Amino acid sequence: GEQRSLFHMGFWTLFRFTHRLQQQSEQLRQLAGISSRLPYISMHIRTGQGETFDDPLRHNGDAELQKFRECAIRLQRAMRQKCKLFSAPPVYVAADNNYVKSRLQRWDESGAFKAAHDIEVLHIGKSRFKEFDNVSLAYDRVWGELKVLI
Repeated sequence: GEQRSLFHMGFWTLFRFTHRLQQQSEQLRQLAGISSRLPYISMHIRTGQGETFDDPLRHNGDAELQKFRECAIRLQRAMRQKCKLFSAPPVYVAADNNYVKSRLQRWDESGAFKAAHDIEVLHIGKSRFKEFDNVSLAYDRVWGELKVLI
């Protein structure tokens, strides 16, 4: 409706991604094997086990991760039916640690769960920056991944 259009216009007027972050976003999609031209599902999982920051535990353990996986699979089915897609859309997984990404992909027999691996996970405002090999690249990737998610 009209209200959504005003929100959409306002959001994208205030928040424009730079060319550099657009490139980073596309690079992360490519690393994960996701096309920016086709629909996909994005999910972000916070376990509280951040690799470079301290955070309370949540969504922890295989049972919790299975719930995320099952939710994504239900959403895939719904999107496939509603959008009349030939196949289920891929699922881009972002997380506060790389283990979660690997775990979900190991359970996935269809190959639909995608992730950009081996990136230094940064949490703006909470990270211990001394632990980063390249803080500038980590910032680019966290903002690039935000663009992949939205």
